[in-house]
Amino acid sequence: GIGAVTALAFDDAALRALRGARGGVIDVLDLGSGAATAQLQGHTGDVTSMDADWSTGRAATASRDGSVRFWDLRSHASIRVLTVDAFGVDRVVVDWSSGRLLTASADETLKLFGPAGASEGGAAQAVLEGHAEPVRQLLADFDRQRAVSIASDGIVKVWNLETRECLHTFGGATYARPMAAVTRWGTLQAMLVLEDGRVSSVELEDHQPHGAPSAGGGTM
Repeated sequence: GIGAVTALAFDDAALRALRGARGGVIDVLDLGSGAATAQLQGHTGDVTSMDADWSTGRAATASRDGSVRFWDLRSHASIRVLTVDAFGVDRVVVDWSSGRLLTASADETLKLFGPAGASEGGAAQAVLEGHAEPVRQLLADFDRQRAVSIASDGIVKVWNLETRECLHTFGGATYARPMAAVTRWGTLQAMLVLEDGRVSSVELEDHQPHGAPSAGGGTM
């Protein structure tokens, strides 16, 4: 059988999915039957994150082996390897239209790659520093030049990808730890799901969290 599942990416329209597991195993699944129809081979460490563009048959996967691999989902071949961090890559988000990507590494940094660096395996265009723990949630809108990262210690950071600056940081001892985030990029907001069950709205433009999850409350 497969090892513990560590990452998933769904194509609901075509009833397909990618399933990543420990040891670097990636299966292409038929959700109708539940069967694996192909396996993507190349990673040597646990798969941690996936981003797929099903319409063009492309995918990117991050792994503890320190790399991001790009795949052709039609031929199931690995078409490119980007070495990011020797200690592992925890998250990857790709802008498929431009070829840019943002990664979260085991060294607590975010790395922004331009199209040339991503395609040729070059150096990162920028390294965003500030987290003290590894990032577990990473969301980005490359058109609006915004990203949200949530570290394992519950610290949330909002980034401007154009200027490379951290626009806002919140979290810590007085906050209920965020467990997940859903962005509403059209309104430049992120909705954070907190470990105590509440939901907090964060403005990505004016740097001001609304209903910030403090001890005093104000969340939904």
